[in-house]
Amino acid sequence: MCVFFVRPACAIAGGVSHGTYFATYTGDDYTALAIESRRTFDAPTGKRSVFDDACKVVALSARAVFIADGIISNSDPRAPRFDVFVDAVDAYRRATPAGSLGNAAELWAADLKRSITGLYPFYRDLMDHRADDEIVGGYFLGIDDDDKLTGFQVKITHAKATARFDAVIMPIQKGNYTLPGPGPARLVKEFVAGQSARAMAAQSQITKEALGKSAAEARVVEMKYLVKTIPAWANDPGSGGDIAQIVIDAAEKRWRWIHRPDFCPEN
Repeated sequence: MCVFFVRPACAIAGGVSHGTYFATYTGDDYTALAIESRRTFDAPTGKRSVFDDACKVVALSARAVFIADGIISNSDPRAPRFDVFVDAVDAYRRATPAGSLGNAAELWAADLKRSITGLYPFYRDLMDHRADDEIVGGYFLGIDDDDKLTGFQVKITHAKATARFDAVIMPIQKGNYTLPGPGPARLVKEFVAGQSARAMAAQSQITKEALGKSAAEARVVEMKYLVKTIPAWANDPGSGGDIAQIVIDAAEKRWRWIHRPDFCPEN
């Protein structure tokens, strides 16, 4: 399963960036998140470049973060330029009431839908060949304006061979995994249930590494192995690099790094 990501290197001419494999779990007391760092850049000439230095956890505040998958930036001057991470920070700052993740998601979705619609005439093939019709997914995760742990998922979907794009905003249900796209569902079920020798080996590693850790930190270990293992089982070249890991703590009302790649800022 290949889903797409983000920012072009400064030296590269205009085009779109994409990629991202992540896994999250939200319980009553915490959200655990792991996300890889590979980014793929497509130039208008058709040239493709791959980098493993993208920090895909964007701090909205000390209380909330944003992640995304899909077509996440455009620097092609023929179309509206955008960066969904910059736009998410802007939407969060404009949200009413202050700190509302739901309103931030709504503002971000409206802005991005306009940008993607303007981009479509120049990147029809890229968008029309998305297997699941989802062009971009955005995730606002953290402590909401009412001081409760929450999260919102935004999907920008596309009706193939048309310029029609729709935005769907959904609260993230507690007690569930969130992963990108429908493609890895069978592999995730195998992984979680330990239905094969390779799944049992992965579960054994998780148990060993999680020994003595808190429930939230142990869940982050599981998320890390999902991000590391599922793309490998799927032979997905769109995932790779270091895996960033965080916990959002409901009691402390903040998020913190469990593992911060060198290329990620401290906050």
